[in-house]
Amino acid sequence: MSDNRYIKAVASAPTLTSAKLMKTGQTVSLLTADDGATQRGRLTNFTTLASNNPFGTTSRFTNKSGGNTYPSIKVTYDWSTYDGSTVLAYYFGDMSSTRPLATQLTQYTGSTFDGLTSWYLTNFLEMTNIMNFGLIGNYQLNYAPFNTTLRYFWVSTQAAGSNGVATDLAGSNPFTGSNKASALYGMWCRVCNVSGTTIT
Repeated sequence: MSDNRYIKAVASAPTLTSAKLMKTGQTVSLLTADDGATQRGRLTNFTTLASNNPFGTTSRFTNKSGGNTYPSIKVTYDWSTYDGSTVLAYYFGDMSSTRPLATQLTQYTGSTFDGLTSWYLTNFLEMTNIMNFGLIGNYQLNYAPFNTTLRYFWVSTQAAGSNGVATDLAGSNPFTGSNKASALYGMWCRVCNVSGTTIT
């Protein structure tokens, strides 16, 4: 007679879609087996999630209420970064002012936008995350909700020396060096807590 006292239940591993890299946004193939042909990565396309966000839609970018309009408060929530409890928000309301790197780094650390404080200049990966490489060479933030044809933005990921790292949103090489005293644009972000559809 078998003794079932030692049978152990093993839970199945959860499916973690966030473990996959993002799609780049490139959809046109220029050479066999290039990124435009294979389109590897998560998301249905660059701005459409593969599953619903907490508001019940597949919109990758929304405002704080889950909509897609930004009349005055220029903060968007990128649900491709949602891990079940946090999401990355981007503030894009000051894309007309250029400043040296040191100024951009601390420009909005004490500011409140959309009820949220402690904004920081995007780092290399935070900026790359929203760059649509389907638009490479043609302004990679020229899509909703950002809709900009500005070109050079500082990022907070830096090398030693007088030159800093900036994005070139219209170049085929998306990152470039620039003197840290140069006045360039900025994009800010922060990690937000999510409970249901409440973002703090």
